[in-house]
Amino acid sequence: MGPSAESKLRDIGLLLLRLGFGGMFAYQHGWAAIMAGSQEWTKRGGAMALIGVTFAPVFWGFMSAFVEFVGSLCIATGLFFRLMCAMLAFNMFVAAMLHYHTPGMRATISTPIQFGVVAFCLLLTGSGSLSLGRLLFGGNKASAGRKKPQGSG
Repeated sequence: MGPSAESKLRDIGLLLLRLGFGGMFAYQHGWAAIMAGSQEWTKRGGAMALIGVTFAPVFWGFMSAFVEFVGSLCIATGLFFRLMCAMLAFNMFVAAMLHYHTPGMRATISTPIQFGVVAFCLLLTGSGSLSLGRLLFGGNKASAGRKKPQGSG
């Protein structure tokens, strides 16, 4: 299999991973979080105290819900991809800390760790060429410096 075929398969694989991971995360976790309201956002935002941030728990809780819903949809489509992957990976880090420090929740710590690892790995790999971000904001940065071949005539 040549480099071109491998590249196409990689982009298709990234597309399927983005759609599956981002779409299901938004559906399964994000929508419920965004619809939960300020009481739940306050509880979620309170987890930031585990890393020393004790102000504005409603804001942090809303941001957590926002990243889980809107950020996951952005990951699925490839829009603002690396930013949203970084935000979701951080969100999952805080969630893992919460699971670790809350009695009775340690048994479920693997879920935010797994989601965080996927988000971080996607951050490193990028969205691939089959993404809305690439379509709207331009092509591959790696090829930006190459000259296009001259056509005849």
